Amino acid sequence: MVQHSRCDSRGEAELVLQVVLGFCDMMGIVFLYQVRNTGSWKQIGLSISHVVIVHSITLALLCLYILASYLIPSARYKRNY
Repeated sequence: MVQHSRCDSRGEAELVLQVVLGFCDMMGIVFLYQVRNTGSWKQIGLSISHVVIVHSITLALLCLYILASYLIPSARYKRNY
């Protein structure tokens, strides 16, 4: 009889989420410092849109993780092989 636990994989998923969110934060900081307030409107809009896209991706990843945590049960279960 083998017991499988979803708690171990959930901890790994949280670790991966934290790493990905860390990378998103680093990209957000890089793009934030590259925002321009001079130049053409196209350059200004492009630099601001980079920041907005990175923050939107971060928010979307966090929302998807919360949604998945509600949809996937985290209780331990046993499988008989």
